[in-house]
Amino acid sequence: WQDDRTLVFTASKTLPMGEEFKLTLDAKQILAPQVSLARNEYRFTTEPFDLRITGTEFYQDPQTPLKKSAIFTVRFNAPVDAQSFEQRLSLSTMSSNRPLKFNVVYDEKKLHAWVHSAQLTLPDNNDRVALSVKKGVKSTLTANATAEEKMRSQDIPGLYSLSVNDVDSQLVEADGSDGMRTLIITT
Repeated sequence: WQDDRTLVFTASKTLPMGEEFKLTLDAKQILAPQVSLARNEYRFTTEPFDLRITGTEFYQDPQTPLKKSAIFTVRFNAPVDAQSFEQRLSLSTMSSNRPLKFNVVYDEKKLHAWVHSAQLTLPDNNDRVALSVKKGVKSTLTANATAEEKMRSQDIPGLYSLSVNDVDSQLVEADGSDGMRTLIITT
């Protein structure tokens, strides 16, 4: 008993993820004889193993502007089995449905993954890169496999497209002057 109203159970080993359990309380073992329970059987399900695609980014290397790629951030609620994950990944362009090569980088605990597309060439018109993670990804822990496919896409700007999102004017101080007006264009 943690206090007069809270009974805490600690499993001797980690419970498998995504499974239903039945808990039966023996009132004679845990309560005083004059106390009775309204019910002595409970069911609960542990959180299932799952993933979320939490972010996308069109990346252009600031040192080498010709190096462009799409990056997708994937978060897992338990350590992922890398082989299981990578076998279920596919990356393609939306306009041609052409598959793209990719590489995956993981954090130390394998709770986050970053899927980097191979180097992209800018298309004539805007395009999108789509990431698909098929169902069946597994964890390194005792757990269920993911039950549904996850998809997300990232815009890729075209060579002949430009969209201006914001225009702003600011006063910038410069050495030996009263300041200069600058125009900041956000695309």
